[in-house]
Amino acid sequence: MAVNVQLLLLLMYGMALLSPTEYSNVTNITPRCLQKTAGCARFQPPEHEVGEYKCTFNHNRCDFVCRLICPRQKNGLWMTLSNTHAGKDIYSCAATVWKRRDMPKGHCVAMVPVKEVSQNLHHTKELNKLVGSLWNSSYVYLAMASFYERADVALPGFSQLMTQLWEVEIKHARDFMSYINKRGGYIRLEDIPRPVSLDVLLMEASSRAGLVGLQTALNVTQDVNYQVLRLHSETTRRKHSDPHLKFYLEEGLLAHKTDTIKKLGDLIHQLASYPDEDYDLGEYLLDLQIGQGQGYGIPK
Repeated sequence: MAVNVQLLLLLMYGMALLSPTEYSNVTNITPRCLQKTAGCARFQPPEHEVGEYKCTFNHNRCDFVCRLICPRQKNGLWMTLSNTHAGKDIYSCAATVWKRRDMPKGHCVAMVPVKEVSQNLHHTKELNKLVGSLWNSSYVYLAMASFYERADVALPGFSQLMTQLWEVEIKHARDFMSYINKRGGYIRLEDIPRPVSLDVLLMEASSRAGLVGLQTALNVTQDVNYQVLRLHSETTRRKHSDPHLKFYLEEGLLAHKTDTIKKLGDLIHQLASYPDEDYDLGEYLLDLQIGQGQGYGIPK
């Protein structure tokens, strides 16, 4: 009898916590879900700068599924979501708190080109994605530049090199944003993730920090270059051919990334050629040469 009373109290307590709101239709909560979510307070729908969340309770997983509904624009067009998971966020009860699962967050964006200017522009989405990659890579370079300035690292030449990469990448990002506007497209900026490379460098602070940083910079540069190459191939397709964008990529970012990859590859080879017992000396000498600008500058 005492067990039944405790179960009844638990059901009543859980129903009080998960009572229906205007955002969720929570009915017939199973004992399993009540036990799983009993520690969490009343669920509060997330706030959003643009759009509105509609949340429902998932009885199979015992969590809330919140879908972002984008508003209608003044011109009658609907704003669209910026990612492929349809603006769906999932909140689970963990450690007495409703926590959002680690997944891309949706945003309502207005993808409206300028009709008077836009002509034969088919790759605005890809251009915006490239702009985001340029901002992301610039953040990585900036993080590494600050790392090499640390007193326990003291590689000013490497810091200067990463600063140059950061400055050039910012310039490219701004240039492409201007290009999108010139062609009558729309700008869509995404969140910039935290650069994990800084944590990797901190772990390598006492061993081969210069080589690790150069390899990271090379990988980042190659990733951006690969994205540019894919966009370039799209501009040559018959259905979505864009001669102007093709020319702009070839004369600008493709040429620069090719030169930068060669420069970084040279530096990596020179530093890696030192035997283990002479690595610290080689890193010191290379840092001096980079700092003195002996042909190691990144092309503008």
